[in-house]
Amino acid sequence: MALIFIGTLAFAPFSAKAAAAKAPGGSATTINTYTTWTNNIPSFGPKDTLIINDTLIINSDFTFSGAVFTINTGAVCIIYGDLIIKNKIDLNIGAQLLIAGDLKTTGSQFTAQVDTTAAIYILGTVSTDIAGLQCGDPSTYVPHSGDTCNYGDIISMEDNENDSTGVYDLFVSGDVNKGVTPVYSELCGGETVTISAINETADAYQWCDSSGVAIPGETNFQFNVSQPGEYFVKIIEGTNTIISHRAKVAGASAFAVISGNNGPVCSGNNVIFNLSGTSEAIVFYSLNGVQDSTVLWGGAVDILIAGALTNQVLTLDSIITESCNSALVGISDMVSVEDTIKPIFLSCPVDMLVDSDDSLCGAEVNYTIPTATDNCIVESITLIEGYSSGDTFPLGNTLVSYEVADATGNKDTCSFYVLVSDINPPVFRTGIRDTVTFDNTPGECGWVINPGSLPQPTAIDYCSTVTITRTSQDTSWTVFPIGITPIGFQAKDLSGNSITDTIFLQVVDSELPTIDTCPDAVFSTPFDTIINVFSLVPIEVNDNCPGASKSSNPITVDLSVVDVVPVTTIAYDASGNTDSCSYFITVQDYTPIETEPDLDTVCTGSTIAYTYNDIWGSKSKWIVTGPDATISDPNSQATDITFNAPGTYVIKAKIQESGQPAFYIDYMTVIDTDGSTIADVSISVSPSASVCDSTEVTFSATPVNGGTNPAYQWMINGVTVPGETSSVFVSSALNDGDVISCEMISSLICVSNSPDTSNTITINSYPIPSITLESNIAETCYAEGNGSLSYTAISGGANRYSIDYVDNDIPDVTNVALSGGSILLVFPSDKNPGSYSATLTVDNSVTGCVSGAYNISIVISELPSTGEIIPD
Repeated sequence: MALIFIGTLAFAPFSAKAAAAKAPGGSATTINTYTTWTNNIPSFGPKDTLIINDTLIINSDFTFSGAVFTINTGAVCIIYGDLIIKNKIDLNIGAQLLIAGDLKTTGSQFTAQVDTTAAIYILGTVSTDIAGLQCGDPSTYVPHSGDTCNYGDIISMEDNENDSTGVYDLFVSGDVNKGVTPVYSELCGGETVTISAINETADAYQWCDSSGVAIPGETNFQFNVSQPGEYFVKIIEGTNTIISHRAKVAGASAFAVISGNNGPVCSGNNVIFNLSGTSEAIVFYSLNGVQDSTVLWGGAVDILIAGALTNQVLTLDSIITESCNSALVGISDMVSVEDTIKPIFLSCPVDMLVDSDDSLCGAEVNYTIPTATDNCIVESITLIEGYSSGDTFPLGNTLVSYEVADATGNKDTCSFYVLVSDINPPVFRTGIRDTVTFDNTPGECGWVINPGSLPQPTAIDYCSTVTITRTSQDTSWTVFPIGITPIGFQAKDLSGNSITDTIFLQVVDSELPTIDTCPDAVFSTPFDTIINVFSLVPIEVNDNCPGASKSSNPITVDLSVVDVVPVTTIAYDASGNTDSCSYFITVQDYTPIETEPDLDTVCTGSTIAYTYNDIWGSKSKWIVTGPDATISDPNSQATDITFNAPGTYVIKAKIQESGQPAFYIDYMTVIDTDGSTIADVSISVSPSASVCDSTEVTFSATPVNGGTNPAYQWMINGVTVPGETSSVFVSSALNDGDVISCEMISSLICVSNSPDTSNTITINSYPIPSITLESNIAETCYAEGNGSLSYTAISGGANRYSIDYVDNDIPDVTNVALSGGSILLVFPSDKNPGSYSATLTVDNSVTGCVSGAYNISIVISELPSTGEIIPD
């Protein structure tokens, strides 16, 4: 970096040129007031120029690290007042910071990060507490040695040789003994500029170029410069040598460019040439060979040729400024007066979405006809594809294209699509809102759907076929209920438009209810009471629909009289259908004994509930004869009897009837449950548990104490095999390692260990051997007697092969070891030439698994004739 300090003495502010300075390519900003930034500093981009005409303060609140004053690449910042900063300054590549006042800070809070191509210029003083800010100048310009600050220098902004900034000279009054004048001047080609030391009375002088090399012969206080560059003079007074400030001599030039900015143009239109270049320069030019001149006021001027009929050519000859006079050789431009530009559509309809018209498979479409313009004249606008506005467009996407042409044949097209969508739903023609009546399907409380009989409406559409479907909630029904059901239908066309409506389906219950069993006679024991008929007769009424009821005539029977009473029972359903049956109720002396559960054989220790079915309340006493039984309530109509030992038992219910005892008898057989009857099942396999893949294997279950009808369930790896519930299980889809077992439930009562799970059988399933042949054809010559087949791979443990020849004259080969990648085919050497078929199999001698048959053939060729050349 360059840190260049300019002393504390009075200074002249920047010259008029300096005040207008800015970095080229960026934006310029000027702030005219005392300015303070805290924490967040405004963006200052690359090549920008910032001029602050007062003091700038940059603060940090100690909790924010963002108070960094950054001057980006190639940018310039000029501060006419002081810079008071408490954090950090960053200067990127080529950046320049000019401080006309003082640089002040608190040393512990200030750091500077300055690129080696950047520079900080300070005219005022620097706070003494800025630790580490050095005045060293490692740039190419080192007017002084050491790290001391040299105040009072007159510094040009080009001193750091960073001319790209475009910043002009900075004039500062200082030590006149170091002064030169002028510090900046312009030099045109072929001219000279004189620069002088301010001190004209020194003992001797030596002018040097920017690198310090002495210029021969230039030892006067004045120096006539003929080449652009930077120069300084060594001023010698006695034994002292003073190095002057530098003077900048810049090369000056003038330029001009021209362009026809509106060509080509149509014949008869105006032609404009734009001439730009050095401001206020005089430019000499030729227009179509006729010489003329103009002044570039403000750096640009337009030359107008009105109503041009031919091509216009403008050529620049020379340019004159205050300091330079330059020839402009070969700079010319031409504007063609012709029409090569296509006309342009000013308006073109966008793609249109149109709904179809009612009762029409299409739509009348109106659109704005496109308009166009041309740099000359529009000749025509023509419809070249599609339909005109107002025409009827068909359904679908129709491309409409217009073409515009000008008088010289230049053309352009405008295209858009018209999409006509079918929005009109179909129309039902017949069947809708009709009521269709059906009798119920026999045995059903409704009508079972017969697809051929279900009412179906018809519909039409103007554009496509129509699909009619049922849509109401009954779409999944298989039976329509009694009564009236609305059936929704939808008619849909191919465009997805639909309409819905209803047909009413009435189902009439015409089926009579039925009485399940009409008894021929009912017997009862006499008792002094009147009882409802249905308390004696459990008659069930059946109907195809729920809600059927029954009644009888008479409705009650007097049980105090032994008699035969005729009864008629009538069944009713909800639709008013009836059925009836007639029977007799006989009052007599008999009622059976009932048990729960209803068994005649039980196990030792079983308890059975006994009931004497005497609904009119006669007294009873229970008597049991047999090995050992316990009666819970001997004098009750209902009692529990426990059978404690095996054997045959007689159970009697004793009642008082007409003053004479009567007994109603039941029987029970009891089986011993001492655990000696044990259920067991075992399984076996055929042909073996070790089989080849896909071999059918049969498993058989052998029961012990299974009864006459044991239940089975086969399992693979402990998982139930659905449907395998017989004593035999057959499968050809078992895997290696599968474990087979069977569970049996005995049909015997009083048997232990039921259900029982069998032993297990583990399957060893071996892979089927296979072989990969390079070819299934072996070739040999007559009388050689053998041939061979080559194989590239074997699998499944194949280690032997066998060959079965179709021709019985050739002996078969059995169980020959596979080796060497070749199979030898041996057959009689006198076999005639020809092709002989055979089948090849390979097997695994360990597992016994055999491959499928491979079809092979042996081709015997005739020997060549004597003298015949046999190719390799």
